[in-house]
Amino acid sequence: MYLRIETSAAIGAKLLPDTFLLGVDIGTTHCKAGVFGVDGTVVKIASRTMITRQAAGGRVYYDPEEFWTTIAATIADAVSLRDATRIAAVGLTSMAETGLLLDRVSGSPRSELLP
Repeated sequence: MYLRIETSAAIGAKLLPDTFLLGVDIGTTHCKAGVFGVDGTVVKIASRTMITRQAAGGRVYYDPEEFWTTIAATIADAVSLRDATRIAAVGLTSMAETGLLLDRVSGSPRSELLP
C-alpha cells in the first residue's frame, strides 16, 4: 500500500495534526486497510484474506456478503473506536473489472461478484 502526501500549505491547512487518513485496497487475494498520520507516518495496517469460491467448470467468484464482511472487518482492525472520528479522508481502490448485479429498488445483491 502506498501513500502520497501533498505538502502544499493549502492542503496542510485543512488537515489538523491529530487527524488521520484511511487507505483501503480491496484486492483479489487480500483486503488491506491502513491508517496514516497527515505527515505520512504509519499508524496501523490491517490485512485479511479475500475468500474466493469456485463454481462448476472452474469459474471463480466472491460471495457479496462475505466480501462486504471482510472489507468491514479489515477496516475495523485498522481503525480503533478511539480514532474513528479523527479520520479526515478515505482513499479506496478495488478490483478493476469486478461486476455485481444489484436490485434496482432495494440495492441488494442479485449475483455473485465476478472478477
